[in-house]
Amino acid sequence: MKRSIKKILLVSVIFMLGIFSNVLVCSARDIEKDLPLNKTIRGSYRSTDGVTDILTHIYNHERSGYGSNRPLTLKITFDVKNIKPSFAYNNLSFTVFDNKDRGTDSEGNSIEAWDLDVEDLKNGESRTFTKTITTYGSVHIYIWGLELKSFDYTLKVEGNYDYATSIKIPSSVSLKCEEYDYLDVTKVYPISSNNVGVTWRTTNKKVATVDQEGWVYGKQAGTCYITATLHNGKTYKCKVRVSNPAPKLKYTGKRLYIGSSFRNQLKYASGKVYWSSSNKKIATVSSNGTIKAVSPGTCTVTAKYGKRKYNCKVQVIYEYPRFGASLYDYNTRDNYFIIKFRNLGKRSIIIRPDNAKVEHVAYKVYDRKLRLAGNKSVVIKPGKSAFIKFYVNGKLTWYDYHRYTLFCRVTYDTKTYETHIWDSQSVYRRGKKWYYTYWVSDTDWYNNWYWR
Repeated sequence: MKRSIKKILLVSVIFMLGIFSNVLVCSARDIEKDLPLNKTIRGSYRSTDGVTDILTHIYNHERSGYGSNRPLTLKITFDVKNIKPSFAYNNLSFTVFDNKDRGTDSEGNSIEAWDLDVEDLKNGESRTFTKTITTYGSVHIYIWGLELKSFDYTLKVEGNYDYATSIKIPSSVSLKCEEYDYLDVTKVYPISSNNVGVTWRTTNKKVATVDQEGWVYGKQAGTCYITATLHNGKTYKCKVRVSNPAPKLKYTGKRLYIGSSFRNQLKYASGKVYWSSSNKKIATVSSNGTIKAVSPGTCTVTAKYGKRKYNCKVQVIYEYPRFGASLYDYNTRDNYFIIKFRNLGKRSIIIRPDNAKVEHVAYKVYDRKLRLAGNKSVVIKPGKSAFIKFYVNGKLTWYDYHRYTLFCRVTYDTKTYETHIWDSQSVYRRGKKWYYTYWVSDTDWYNNWYWR
């Protein structure tokens, strides 16, 4: 408990302000913070119990601009000062890791992991670590102390991009709506540039967009310009013409529950569209393409545009029930069984009074027929729960409800299903198959059933 409190307090430590403009102050807990290139990070570490804590900094070459697949040489300098040991070990570790697994150090060795461990540090001691590496991706720098009370440090990542001074891109491209095209950068000068340094922009996002890799996406018919700006300020333009493709349906097939609806659309049609249904008893369609499910079955909804017809296959099905139920208790005084019932579906579910019964696991003599109060159905609305009493027709039966299965019928979305309920689970029959409801085990029942 003390250690947790101390760690929380460590997060809230306020570190010294930077003295110079090229010095940035960093908390020891700046996890996953990107390092700026050619600027010094100044930070501090404080611990009252000497436990191991990791300070993480990242130089992310991948987020530096276009051309991140080209190698970049970096010089990393780590200065640690005012070391205050805590106990016997007094170790400090400095690790560089290249997440692309392609980096090399100044000797040409892989820097998948490069470690420096310094032991037996003395009070007030200062150390400097320097490493030159070549990377393609993100460089993670981990610093941590074992049994150290405190230390101050500065960290600097130095490197220079050799930006291109001139390039060439296509003067114009044409594409359809919902299509991509790639603007290839050619004639890069100087050819040895390790980072082209292009910033891409569009003059009209409604017509076409562009990402920072040069991929253009057509959104709607029209004309706009894509600009490529270099690090030295030079700008290149590409004219983009976006046209509509041939008309097509937004949906060529759809499965609907009875009573539900959706709107279809003949995309890229500039004139009047006429809609019709092959069977209005199954699904209807309005003049704007809104299709409504009426009864189970399959039909075709057609959009006529000019002399062409476009078909959408519509299948209307029943929505199957989603519920949880369990046999909860048996009241010997008033002679009734209680079930817990929860409707998880989007429609009301009806518990029917007809053909209800309970069967004992071992003895038929304890079987009983059941009825609901007033012989009336019970309606449970979507998302609601209820305790339902099934009264025994006739004399009392065996009191241990755990030994019984309750049989009843439920109606959902105009269709009726036979349901079996016992003390930890329930099933219902759909066609010739039986399906579990909300739970599959006693553990799920206890963990997941919360009654209001």
